[in-house]
Amino acid sequence: MEYFSYVSLHVKLLRIIVVVTLICFWMPTHAKGTSDSPNNPSPANSENRGSITGTVRSKGTQSPLPNVSVNVVGSVVGVGGVEGAKTDLHGRYTLRDVPLGIVSVRFSAEGLYSYVATYVAVGADAPAVLDVDLRDDVASDTASVSADLYFGGSMAADLTLTEQEVLRSPASVNDLNRALMILPAVTSVEDATNDLIIRGGSPAETGYYVDGMYMQNISHFPQLGASGGLITILNMDFVRSVDISVRGFSASMGNVMSGIVDIRQRDGRADALHGQLDLNATGFGVNIEGPITASTTILASARKSYVDALIALLNVGDAPNYSDVQGKIVHKFSDDHSMALMGIYGYNNFNRTPSSSADDNFPTFGTENYKQLTAGATFTDIWSTDFSSQTTVNIQSTNAGYAWQRLTDSVLVDSATTTNTLWNLRHVSTLQATSNVMISGGIEFRNIATAQQNLQRSSSANSGFMAAFADVTMGDDNLGAYAGVRMQAYTNSAPLTLDPRLRIWIAPFNKMLFSANAMYVSQTLPTYIALGSGNALSQSTPRCLHLSVQVEYSRVPGERITLSAYSKQYTGMPLAAAAPQSFLFDQVAGTQLTFSTFDSVQTSGTALTNGIELWYQKKLSNNWMANAGVSVFESTYRDWNGEQRDRSFNNRVVAFAQVAWTPTASITVSGRYSLAGGRPYTPIDRGASVATGNEVLNYTLTNRQNLPTYHSLSMRADKRWFYESSSLTVYLSVMNLLNTQNVKGYVWDSVENKIKANPMWGIIPVFGVEFDW
Repeated sequence: MEYFSYVSLHVKLLRIIVVVTLICFWMPTHAKGTSDSPNNPSPANSENRGSITGTVRSKGTQSPLPNVSVNVVGSVVGVGGVEGAKTDLHGRYTLRDVPLGIVSVRFSAEGLYSYVATYVAVGADAPAVLDVDLRDDVASDTASVSADLYFGGSMAADLTLTEQEVLRSPASVNDLNRALMILPAVTSVEDATNDLIIRGGSPAETGYYVDGMYMQNISHFPQLGASGGLITILNMDFVRSVDISVRGFSASMGNVMSGIVDIRQRDGRADALHGQLDLNATGFGVNIEGPITASTTILASARKSYVDALIALLNVGDAPNYSDVQGKIVHKFSDDHSMALMGIYGYNNFNRTPSSSADDNFPTFGTENYKQLTAGATFTDIWSTDFSSQTTVNIQSTNAGYAWQRLTDSVLVDSATTTNTLWNLRHVSTLQATSNVMISGGIEFRNIATAQQNLQRSSSANSGFMAAFADVTMGDDNLGAYAGVRMQAYTNSAPLTLDPRLRIWIAPFNKMLFSANAMYVSQTLPTYIALGSGNALSQSTPRCLHLSVQVEYSRVPGERITLSAYSKQYTGMPLAAAAPQSFLFDQVAGTQLTFSTFDSVQTSGTALTNGIELWYQKKLSNNWMANAGVSVFESTYRDWNGEQRDRSFNNRVVAFAQVAWTPTASITVSGRYSLAGGRPYTPIDRGASVATGNEVLNYTLTNRQNLPTYHSLSMRADKRWFYESSSLTVYLSVMNLLNTQNVKGYVWDSVENKIKANPMWGIIPVFGVEFDW
């Protein structure tokens, strides 16, 4: 459902917002100065200084790493620089007298992989918290591209983003999924939703783990059965780092066929009470964090959208209304044993009036609402410097309802109430057996129960599995291998599956790395497919064989070029005789179909995706960051009758370029350009639509035509001011700066009896203010 119809409002306000922002950027920094360059600190001056504190842990075992050297990049002690620090026995450190603004911080120790954290924002109001996970397997003497100190994270992760990289992405609108669309394997060309489409697969093939807890969906207005929605419900100020893996992921994370997003949230500050007020396009909110006791901290927020009220006041259309409250409490039983409790509640409502439906060529009007609840606990235990474990348990519940009436006669045409409840239990133990051998294993239990009442019927479905997994990583950055296996047994009659994974890598030349991945993954059918078919869950389980090879080259530190080729071969995919041309795994994403007519489903379908990707990355160097890529692929399926058709996300070509410039330590300017081939769609049958007065699709041409090519340019500028005990950030982000008239699809205008283009967003300025104390 398209929620936004207030583009005219943003066009009217654009000039005012730009003028206000320019005035803000011309204003000098007050009370506290900033250095002239993010990489070259200014002379020492207590008026220009802040601090950085945090903990350094092992990427694999999460045990603290002592004696790690921590330094601000570019600082020279005694020449206006910053004196370095070393981590203590508990991995903790504090850097003092750090210049205010944007800096980069290097972490290094003998025998470990060094890492440089870029875009660290240092203010005067409170120490900047920078927790880092380092690969602590022994590094080889010859540095290869995999050991590049600017690209931290695991060998399996394709992209690692820090909190600031997520928050300052020019087209993200503080949304995690949109911020992740900066690698060629990932795309979404629907402005109003944040679907994360990985290598031509459905958004239903993407999975999320938050602090080790599995979450089916992390968005407001969640698309039931898939991973997308309107905007991320997670507070991005809570995020410490994000890993996304598309070419292969650990056996400890499974039951999805395309990719994993692994999110790690930070803990609340332990020094004193701190807060943040913010106002932006997504709404306004407040964050509070600090100690409850000497061993317990809290991190909490409340947010509310305001666009719906503004739209109603100006009478320029309809907009969604959403709000959420969330929190995280961490209690440390000791330095090595802790418990984290997380809770999120979200409420979403949308009301489309008949007048706005007529103005925007929508055939229906009505209401839609969601109530979302997520609660869980993470137990982390460091048993020794080489052995640790993590146990998580969580529940995620969504109650949704909608009712849509036909615009021409107000007849109720679609209505449903749905409840969806997921619970998940997971345990992972990790052992650093030797300096270059790491072993992990564990278990995972999951159950998803869904019930729906619609105009045709009441139905329910229950799906679950029990999984055991183990894996081992051997070698160093020049030569190594990863092998894992995941075994899943299902609560229905579907057979047990065995999913092996293998990755090997070798660096025969300096600065160049070759790798190959083979991954067999299975995924239970979304319960929404099974709602209208009692036999679906008893069928075989969909599986995907994912093969890929790639070469990486690093000319200088902080720069990486990657060339990849891959093939994804799907079997056991669901098809329905009642919709013989459809591919159900794609239909469940981004739609509210009840599947009530799919009385019989067979998992005999196949699909194939082949593609190549070229990706260039450059981390912060001489005040610049750059990221660009292009992907060429073909994603098809065989329908019920054996005909080959394009999958709904077969864009064929995806390209992007993103740059960021930090001219001073208080100003950042960034931009992103995105291009994608038009998605396949099913055309409207003009003759049948005229005869019936309603939209009728020509299903014989399912996915046989393509929308126009999508492209969009977005820009963002940030400026910070520092005061004695607080700081202020003002930013302007303009999405679709060129006001490109991209087409979401085509709809039937029942009043004028003709086909009309359904446009995506026009130019949208986003003015934001953040006040920290």
